[in-house]
Amino acid sequence: MNNIEFTEENIREYRGKIKPGRRVNVPKIAFDVDGTLISTDKDPEPRLDVIMLLRAFDLMGWDVYVHSGGGVKYAEDWVRRLRLDEKVHIHIAPKGSPDHEYDIAVDDAIDPKVATVQGVDYRVKAKYFIQV
Repeated sequence: MNNIEFTEENIREYRGKIKPGRRVNVPKIAFDVDGTLISTDKDPEPRLDVIMLLRAFDLMGWDVYVHSGGGVKYAEDWVRRLRLDEKVHIHIAPKGSPDHEYDIAVDDAIDPKVATVQGVDYRVKAKYFIQV
């Protein structure tokens, strides 16, 4: 039996070997920005414990999504500021988007109502929630 060391490099190498067109059910996890990836202080600080959790799910091969009630541009800005775009495989998605249902959602809210846009409440759709 070979001893295999699971490093970021060999996991990414393995993920790169999946052939195009082959249907693979990759689990999805979504992270909120405000109160989850960053604190809600006047001067927001990165929440390193949650960022480490995000990176761990990415290393395990999950599709990682980041979204915010502040909108896609706001989420993209924080992903860049936290330098997550350089480190992990991330998709930016509008929170509560009808075409995105997650296996797990990580949020600071118990009832993650995302935002109200033109009188419509958008909520995170997930099988399981982790409150941080």
